[in-house]
Amino acid sequence: FFSILPLHHTYECTIGFLLPIYSGASIAHCEGLRYIAKNMQEFHPSVILCVPLLLENLHKNIIKNMNKTLPDKYKKENNENPFSSLPFFMKKIVKTKVKNTLGGRLRVFIVGAAAANPTIVSDFRNLKLNTLHGYCLTECFPLVAGNTDFFQKDDSAGLPIPNVEYKIDSPNEEGVGEIIVKGPNVMLGYYEDEEKTKQTIIDGWFHTGDLGKIDENGYLYITGRCKSVIVTKNGKNIYPEEVEYYLNDSPLISESLVLGIQKENDDETYINAQIYPNIQAITEYLKGSVPTKEEVWKVVSDVVAGVNKKLPNYKHIKGFDIRENEFEKTTTQKIKRYGKNMKIDKTDKKLEILILRNNNQTFSNYLQEGYGLDDFTNDELEKLLKCWALEIISHRNFGIVNKVENISTKVDIFNLPNNKFKITSRSFAEHPGTSIWSFSFTFSTSLEA
Repeated sequence: FFSILPLHHTYECTIGFLLPIYSGASIAHCEGLRYIAKNMQEFHPSVILCVPLLLENLHKNIIKNMNKTLPDKYKKENNENPFSSLPFFMKKIVKTKVKNTLGGRLRVFIVGAAAANPTIVSDFRNLKLNTLHGYCLTECFPLVAGNTDFFQKDDSAGLPIPNVEYKIDSPNEEGVGEIIVKGPNVMLGYYEDEEKTKQTIIDGWFHTGDLGKIDENGYLYITGRCKSVIVTKNGKNIYPEEVEYYLNDSPLISESLVLGIQKENDDETYINAQIYPNIQAITEYLKGSVPTKEEVWKVVSDVVAGVNKKLPNYKHIKGFDIRENEFEKTTTQKIKRYGKNMKIDKTDKKLEILILRNNNQTFSNYLQEGYGLDDFTNDELEKLLKCWALEIISHRNFGIVNKVENISTKVDIFNLPNNKFKITSRSFAEHPGTSIWSFSFTFSTSLEA
């Protein structure tokens, strides 16, 4: 066994420590995350207990190295997996090389603490590396369900372990509800917290707080957390984990966190995504030098648009923010759904525009003659800005210079998808002795489906 995770977690303590000792296996402890590759070559493990993030990183590196070393005719663009298109004799060579890079004796990954990507699970199986994942909770010490060598479904958490049963409490029309568990592995209660114990253990059933469904064969599927589900005005349920799965499926995105937000004077809930882009992958995708923040915005916008096409309208991502730093994580590398990660930058953006006017032309004449606008209200200004955006996009720049401040992505208004914005405040000034008008205003933005 190759031990990577902290021993104070029941997942690692039971499956990565007590089980190997009980079975007479040896345990090799990793020196640290940066030494994983080195330690695997030294210890030659046959079993690795890990979290999905480690599995995803290994998968990315394997696919990347395949596309670097294979003959050109077999290589795939955008870090796609080329394995399935290889002839049988090359597949055998690739399997051997991959196994050797992981120590040479690796037989199985045991994955827990979060849901594993079913595509990655399937890819590792094709490389003759079995990947078993399940459903664990500290309160159930910790295993409730799992896939085995004989019964596997890549998108499922598996079947219940012996002497444990689970069911779905109050399922909706899709069969999704809270997962409740009964068995000898369930805790007696929370330490010195009788009230919380009574709330979670009812009639012998432990209420997990997780949402899921069970198929006709008894396989368990996890859909999200009760606390994180987003409910729209029409009563539709949106599971952030589902939207995050589609976002993270793109190699151009490293991590994402989906939230439900409400706008001022609007009781509807909108989907917002916090996105940490994969700059290295974007650089390779653009086939150039390190991308500018505008280029990163454009690439991420395209990914979001592609995700929206896969989802029903009520689940569409309406806005996103690009992060410059990774999300805060737990010790098992799960993104924290609280604290700093949940804060959305609601600061309005500031923009200054300078316009070169014709001699003796008044601003009202400029509006009327150029754009058919009669007044300088916020609504009219929004129309004007959209006209300017179209003219700049079509290379009919007539002297507009813009300066953008206080935008984390440093992307100007003319690069925003569909030019969706709302003016929140504005000022206008003429500059005597010059042929320049200037606007200074703030605006909020959104990405509309």
